[in-house]
Amino acid sequence: MLQNHPGEASFPVKPDWNAKVTLRLTDRERVAAHGMLTLAIITLGLAGIGGGVVSDLTEPFPAGWWFVGICAMLGAVCLSVMIFLLSRAATRRVKEQQRYCATAGISLPYPELYRQALQLDGVNAVGNWSETLENWPCERRAKTQRMPTFVSFSLLTVDEQKSSLDADWGILTRADYLRMVEALKQGLHTREFVRDAVGPQRDALFDRLSALTGIPSSEIASLLSSSATGGPNAIPALIWAWDWWRIFPMTRGAYIADLITEDEAWATLLQVSEWIHALFGDLASYHRNLRIGHAYWSNNFADVQARMKTLEAFEANANGLSIVGVPWTSRPSSVLPDHVTGGWMRLLEMDDAAAFDNDDEDSDLDADDRVLN
Repeated sequence: MLQNHPGEASFPVKPDWNAKVTLRLTDRERVAAHGMLTLAIITLGLAGIGGGVVSDLTEPFPAGWWFVGICAMLGAVCLSVMIFLLSRAATRRVKEQQRYCATAGISLPYPELYRQALQLDGVNAVGNWSETLENWPCERRAKTQRMPTFVSFSLLTVDEQKSSLDADWGILTRADYLRMVEALKQGLHTREFVRDAVGPQRDALFDRLSALTGIPSSEIASLLSSSATGGPNAIPALIWAWDWWRIFPMTRGAYIADLITEDEAWATLLQVSEWIHALFGDLASYHRNLRIGHAYWSNNFADVQARMKTLEAFEANANGLSIVGVPWTSRPSSVLPDHVTGGWMRLLEMDDAAAFDNDDEDSDLDADDRVLN
């Protein structure tokens, strides 16, 4: 199974004979290809000119025809070598992706359960890898296997991914990651949403979110009173999709940054995926809730509209991503943690308890919230 080429939207990657094919040649191959083309032009030109001259002679000149034949053969060989080099370049992206997976020990496609989890990070799928734990070919895989040198794509280094995690999440260590994941599981932003949604400005909040998303304010208000998820379990949806979705890119990034093992990454992703499949009835309901949560967090119309278009494009599958077609399998509510099934009142109780814990310093959740916002 092939994915897209890193950084490109077309899925899956295919041999490509377009005008950019020479860009995927190494420097040596490019020099060789240009040299072969030059030699082919010279030798075939000499063969053509020599053939014309020899054919006009009145006396037989066998050596002339030998010269013409040798030049023609050399020209054909040079052209063949050049075509071979261009063929390597045209198929390089395909072969190097296959070589990467073989070296890393990645067998695609993943089991359906794993693909259901990766589908939930679809908002990041276009341009990135959607079918593997790493969303970009990474140096992290070279920790246990010696990676070959690739021409068509570069490996994301551990330090580059750490820089990204630090910039986006304030995460540089394993402890940072574990603390942030736990905060999101517990409802880092969902608690703030509940506090505002039951406060004196609730109507203004619902109207603002409706204006940002185009979703009726009555539907947004219903997030506190019913599932509003399209799922079989009548549990308040709140904005759980927003908190839980953030765990996916963070966990994939933490793996690439060598903060967690592959088994640890999958354990987290599969657990959160199970919760999402228990709370929401389908992918569209999950995305709708994610949009509301993102609007609450960002409070920015341009950003909200961009996120909506990205999600709609993913659902429409304009790029032919196979991850979009993974069937949605609902889970029973029994898999959900108590602080989700207990509704928003339980969240507020937990939040009040955290407020009185440690009089001299902020709670971990508050500290993490400042990092994210």
